[in-house]
Amino acid sequence: CVTRRLTDPIVASLPSQSLLPILTSLLSTHPSLKPTVLSLIPRPTLDTAVAAVNRAAKKLVDEYPYSASTTNGANSLLLNSSTLFSNLNSHGHSRSPPMRCVSGFGRLQQTEAQQSGMRDQYILSRIRPHIDEFVSTALSYMPYFSLASEPSNDNAIGAQRDKVFAHPSETFAYLSALTNHLIGQPQLCQSALAPLILPRLIKEWMAWVERIDTMLKGGSMIGSNVAESWLSALDRYAECNIAGIAGEAAFGLKSVRDRWITVAGWLVGRAVPFV
Repeated sequence: CVTRRLTDPIVASLPSQSLLPILTSLLSTHPSLKPTVLSLIPRPTLDTAVAAVNRAAKKLVDEYPYSASTTNGANSLLLNSSTLFSNLNSHGHSRSPPMRCVSGFGRLQQTEAQQSGMRDQYILSRIRPHIDEFVSTALSYMPYFSLASEPSNDNAIGAQRDKVFAHPSETFAYLSALTNHLIGQPQLCQSALAPLILPRLIKEWMAWVERIDTMLKGGSMIGSNVAESWLSALDRYAECNIAGIAGEAAFGLKSVRDRWITVAGWLVGRAVPFV
């Protein structure tokens, strides 16, 4: 007790910037404490989560060896959190921002890299730490916006406590941010990133669609303009050929779109089969 009385004032007086290294060291030494610590952390806002994802994605953009003529095009793909919030209307629904599938852009960058004498392995070794950081950041925040019944990583305790507060429009905005960053990568980066994150993205998108199904069956309504913006985004994702993915996962985003049409296509006059 004496030790605790002496320690608490010391901890309370520490500058905030010194707490993160201490906490990181504590969790490294005692990994079993991570779920407990996470359960005590306040639920992050959508703004906070998307900003963190954007920062991690920007590091990928900055580190990838783009030519001077294409760097601005790459940077323009980054969505900022204020843009996402400007697309949330007063009812909490999301209006999808414009998005592009840029697989051709990725192939162009890979060709330029080869022409300049840089080998793929060099580029991958250069961006690998930033790929890992992006995936770690994306999956760390994912449970707070997940609508899946069972959060699948070690953030589960904190996420389960707050998951009830996740609105489908927030889930849509977070998943859209991640998907936009994925499809906006050059082909070489995309082929390394997609296997690490796309399967989880597909699972979360499907859970989101099933929540929409539950809401509609329960009598909730979704405005046609909101439904149109959501479907417009899903259409764009479905049309993308993502590098590094084969088999069933390669058609995962198309399956999400088709399932959404089955569930809610009647809101906008769409029906399956979709051609």
